[in-house]
Amino acid sequence: MFGTKAQRRPTDSEFAHDEGCRTPRATPEWGHLGGGQWERVCNCRREFWTAPDERLDPNSNGAAPSWRAHTHAPGCEATEVEAVVKIERRVDGGWRSTCSVCTSMWVYYWRPDLTDERGDAIRREGNCLYQYPLKRAPGTSAA
Repeated sequence: MFGTKAQRRPTDSEFAHDEGCRTPRATPEWGHLGGGQWERVCNCRREFWTAPDERLDPNSNGAAPSWRAHTHAPGCEATEVEAVVKIERRVDGGWRSTCSVCTSMWVYYWRPDLTDERGDAIRREGNCLYQYPLKRAPGTSAA
């Protein structure tokens, strides 16, 4: 719907063998089961790991552009001041950022109908077709 589940490997943590394991020094390899599920097996037990869901709803506040995504007018003295950049939701599904010092304005769109090679939604800025930093990263809780 909003992208795919993360297809990254689990962390290489030490495998905790049970007492009486016939191969206590073995380090089982992770095997991908599909759908973000991973498993490693020893003769003494199995261990499972599920990749976290890192999809981000494009309509959520987390999909808003970061204030750092705003491009100020040349010579603007407030380029490093978060408080001067106002970000608001537009009725057409986009986001508008405005600087109160240089009065520059940008419009950002997240196009969930366009996906990259991993199946994740491509974030677009106006018609310039490049990505913008998000307000929060996918997979993190909202602050």
